[in-house]
Amino acid sequence: PAFGWGWDVEKEGWFARSEETAVGEVDGEWEGREIRILAWNVMMGMYDRVISGVTQTERRYVAIVKFLADSDADLIALNEIELPMLALLGANEVLRQRYVFSEIPVDLGGVEGRGRIQEGSHGVVLLVRRSLPLFSFHAIHSTIIRKGKPKTARPMIVARIRTTSGRLVAICGAHLEAREGRFVQRRQQARDFIRAVDTRDASADGPGVLSAHQAMIMGDLNMHTEAENSMFPVPFNDAWKSMHHHDEPAGVTWDSIENTLIHAMVLNCDRRQMRLDRVFYIGQQVLSLVDVDIVAKEPLLSTGWSDPGICMSDHYGLMSRWTLHV
Repeated sequence: PAFGWGWDVEKEGWFARSEETAVGEVDGEWEGREIRILAWNVMMGMYDRVISGVTQTERRYVAIVKFLADSDADLIALNEIELPMLALLGANEVLRQRYVFSEIPVDLGGVEGRGRIQEGSHGVVLLVRRSLPLFSFHAIHSTIIRKGKPKTARPMIVARIRTTSGRLVAICGAHLEAREGRFVQRRQQARDFIRAVDTRDASADGPGVLSAHQAMIMGDLNMHTEAENSMFPVPFNDAWKSMHHHDEPAGVTWDSIENTLIHAMVLNCDRRQMRLDRVFYIGQQVLSLVDVDIVAKEPLLSTGWSDPGICMSDHYGLMSRWTLHV
């Protein structure tokens, strides 16, 4: 549904939200309040399917769900969500009562989900605080060329927030194509986002076009070099660079030197430190940037002498803070 999925406390089940439901849940006291947005690739469980327990997927998932509930973010954009993780998110009482979900497991609560995430696949899921004025959810699809053949990329998921003055901000969670050499495919996905979200004409809603006064895209954009920032040209801004001009290494979210989960994955053979995860934004009419920080770096407690205490994900998260102007 365009308005997402909500949890009915009385019926103890999921329901497809309507425009009336969305309006009824909105808290109007948002002017000047700080909005916290978390973007995080939580890492799927594929390594454990090859070597059981090597990345402690089940333990990590439990810790990630607790971290999300404790974070109290207003909007959460997650990458690499598989059905087991989606089920855990939906089963957490705090998360399901606090947020609207862009997708739920198809077998949760007897409700047929949208089905973007199927068995053996992973995707982007957005959680939006129920009291935020959520206007609509959308998926942006890209066709990219891989090995000479067209392929449908993972959908980018957009949540549009509408203020009491009618202004719209489009917030996109994205997981662009992986691997350093696939910058051409990432460029195509970036172009498709820019074409789909029109910030020049706020009345431009139509087939294939989402109007907004302001837009942002965030998540694991898999940008291996700073040169790839050119995929989001001016007037787009890089949130990290806007706030942290002199940090070195700047905004590293994939750190094979310090991240103990990466050590478990690649046995210290990789020594790269990369800013794979980024937040780009255009305009500040609705949300003005306050700061952005790297989060979720702390490892789990060690379970024994052979376990150094692994991190929750191979990626760290980005928590950006914004002031909302209604």
